[in-house]
Amino acid sequence: MKVEDGSKFAERIKVFLSDIAAGKTVVLIANNQSILDEYAELKRLSEESSKKGKPEEMELEISKRFGRLLSYDDKSIEKLISKYV
Repeated sequence: MKVEDGSKFAERIKVFLSDIAAGKTVVLIANNQSILDEYAELKRLSEESSKKGKPEEMELEISKRFGRLLSYDDKSIEKLISKYV
């Protein structure tokens, strides 16, 4: 769906970080389709990772890409990851 200012949002998406969003309504708003496409790809990768037993390398890549999607810089992403790995 497109909003008047050109923003787009995905309706009825299944959040791939469902443990964070359990019981909550999540609206993903983006200013271009590429952001929604990247989110969909991360969701697909997350599902693939789950099927493979969540290998660390794959989970780290998903985390980094999701951080970039949220506009974190690489230094901040690495700092956050280092707290949990």
